[in-house]
Amino acid sequence: MLVYAKGVLKGKYAGNDVFGSLLQAVVIKNDKERRGVGMQNFKYAPDLVELAHIISTHSTSAYEALREFLPMPTIRTIQ
Repeated sequence: MLVYAKGVLKGKYAGNDVFGSLLQAVVIKNDKERRGVGMQNFKYAPDLVELAHIISTHSTSAYEALREFLPMPTIRTIQ
C-alpha cells in the first residue's frame, strides 16, 4: 500500500480515476463505520457511478454480490 501511495504522490497513476475513486470510497466508508454513521448523502465519483451502471446493466445479481465487498452505490442511486 505504501508503494501505491508513493506512486500517487508522484503522479504515476493519473488517469486511473475508477481505481482512485474506489479507494477513496473504501477509506470514507471505513471512517464512517468507525464513527457509527451511514453512507447517506455520500457523493460517489462520476466514473465509479458509470462503472456501477455498466455492471448492473449486465447483471443485477452480480452487481449486488460485488456491493457486498466494495462500497458501490445502490441500484436505486444509479437509476
